Amino acid sequence: MKKIFNFIASYNVATVLLFFLLLLTFFGTLEQVEHGLFEVQNKYFNSLFVIHELPYGIPLPLPGVYLLIGLLAVNMTAGAIIRAPKNIKQPGMLIAHGGIIFLLVAGFVTYHMSISGNMALLEGSSSSQFQSYHDWEIVVVELKEGGKRFTIPGDNFDAMSPEDTRLFTAEALPFDLLVEGYLKNCQPDAVAEGMAIGIDGVNLIPMELDKEAERNIRGAFVTLIENDAEQTHEGVLFGLSMVPWVVTVAGQDYSIDLRHERYDVPFTITLDKFIRDLHPGMSMASNFESEVTKTEGGVSRPIKIRMNEPLRHKGYTFFQASFGSAADGRSQSVFAVVNNPADQWPKYACYVVAIGLTIHFLQKLLAYLQAENRRRNNA
Repeated sequence: MKKIFNFIASYNVATVLLFFLLLLTFFGTLEQVEHGLFEVQNKYFNSLFVIHELPYGIPLPLPGVYLLIGLLAVNMTAGAIIRAPKNIKQPGMLIAHGGIIFLLVAGFVTYHMSISGNMALLEGSSSSQFQSYHDWEIVVVELKEGGKRFTIPGDNFDAMSPEDTRLFTAEALPFDLLVEGYLKNCQPDAVAEGMAIGIDGVNLIPMELDKEAERNIRGAFVTLIENDAEQTHEGVLFGLSMVPWVVTVAGQDYSIDLRHERYDVPFTITLDKFIRDLHPGMSMASNFESEVTKTEGGVSRPIKIRMNEPLRHKGYTFFQASFGSAADGRSQSVFAVVNNPADQWPKYACYVVAIGLTIHFLQKLLAYLQAENRRRNNA
């Protein structure tokens, strides 16, 4: 067991892990040009193992970055913390390595517990929700005061192919929902004469997946099957529909919508004014910022959100991401929103590493100066 532990804690293992991390970062950077950031992150950085394709189609199996980071955390804990000699007079390297491990833990927490998306607001509008960039959901709402809401998360259907069918049921609903013909990127089109697929004069045309994953718009054909009658209702769901599909069952209206997954924020943001400054003689923005009002518990507070100056509150961070305009001329501001319990941990980890290295280097410098002083005195 001691030999196994010493192997796990060795510099050789750390060197091999760092080499593979460098290699995967290099491969991932090259792949990003052709396949986009989101796909490359999932393939190289969020996986345990990955198959990289070399020239001439030669497959190269490699450990994924997720696995390598986990192994590196174990290696550093065993080697730099447990096995390392403990000397209270020289704590610098112990503190520095502790900071690096803290940084790795921050990445683990961020990956598993953070959610991110965007909130787009026109001047004068408010919202207490933001939507995901990549995750989708099907939402069924009972259209009456106090009506129930039923959500089918994307994990239950986003892996479907156009040939798959999937039936969703809920005891509180008087119908089942059959999803088929699911497309990960599509656009609606009128049904041409003689075409076999199409509902209510609308067809979904499959499109090539865009390398920028947020540009891919989901679509599906759905069939609503009533529980107490042999009656069905067919509809089309499209991710950019302006209004949901509405159907009546047993005298009650229900809306069914395919949309980006949405998350509630415990306060409301109102866009009061959007400001954009241009470089002289150019259409490129030198600065854009938003004057917003944060309302929480009946208390309102004016805040400015600028580039590199986000709003942080209750674990949520609002970054100024982009801007646009509506048909009526009103400016639109788009905020990138992140809810990450480890948001500030990397900064704190860097402080810990810097403190540890400063202590270590100062002690080494002092020891060197003392040794030089003794040498001169002896001479």
